[in-house]
Amino acid sequence: MIIKKKHIPFLEVPLVEHCNLNCDCCNSHANYVKNSIYEYEKFKEDVSIISEMVHYSIVTFLGGEPLLCDNINEYINYARQKKLADVYRVLTNGILLEQMDDEFFDVVDVIEVSHYPEDKKDIAEYNRFLEFKARKHHFRYYVKNVGKFNRIDSIQLTDEEAQRGYISCSRIKNGNMIFNGYYYKCMRPKTTNLYLMTEHGIELKNDLRYTDGIRIDKNFMNILEEYLLSDIMLESCKYCLMGIETQNSSLIRIKQFGYQHPALIRIFYSSNIYYHLFKKMKKMILIDEAVATKKKTTYIETIEHNVSNKYLK
Repeated sequence: MIIKKKHIPFLEVPLVEHCNLNCDCCNSHANYVKNSIYEYEKFKEDVSIISEMVHYSIVTFLGGEPLLCDNINEYINYARQKKLADVYRVLTNGILLEQMDDEFFDVVDVIEVSHYPEDKKDIAEYNRFLEFKARKHHFRYYVKNVGKFNRIDSIQLTDEEAQRGYISCSRIKNGNMIFNGYYYKCMRPKTTNLYLMTEHGIELKNDLRYTDGIRIDKNFMNILEEYLLSDIMLESCKYCLMGIETQNSSLIRIKQFGYQHPALIRIFYSSNIYYHLFKKMKKMILIDEAVATKKKTTYIETIEHNVSNKYLK
């Protein structure tokens, strides 16, 4: 019997949780993680199960810093082998890009670099390097300037606010995350406990890494739909501002429309013209992709970027 696979716009796969930078407002909380890896054998087990019932438009390999994963090529190749998605993207700070072998540039479809102020290489250098590689290996790339972070952590939300944020959160609606045997609606459950204990000395009763996700095992196919459709917020939503302040610009509406039409996403990511046109539109409208417009009524603070190399500390 042929099973029609469920379509979900994107999946995030943190290959490692640690990073070679130490950004004090990191939304992935990588600045609190010393060393944490998505084990390759567990990744294969997870993808083998998930790929039987779900297909994604985009799978993004990220971190932490994903290029710290020595065998990143194997992860991407296995996801391709299982036909997990249409597009395979890597989100990186770019520092290790020049150390990557040719196979890496062959297996990836899109490389997006977040360029931080303390990086000694400027954006032009990254663009020249990636343009040269892209001509040979035929991938799309984009380098964005990250001058500031949006602080999305909070310990001030009421349950009512958190529930409202959950219902309106675009990440919950459009994409999920997997890590070491667990499936999550978003990136927050994985490191919220660590953030709260490290930053505020708050110890939760539940470990959200387990209670806010579902196990990827033999019962996964039976419980995924119920998990995704639940209108009850995750406990980690109580500490996240992502859904509280939503943007309703024309650009955001275009993105939401595209997420629901896989053919458009395939066209967009297979064309250098469409891909870079959209990126330029974002830059024109938002000035800097990583900068939020700060308003008096906003929940999300725009914080000046403060990053240092942890190995120099």
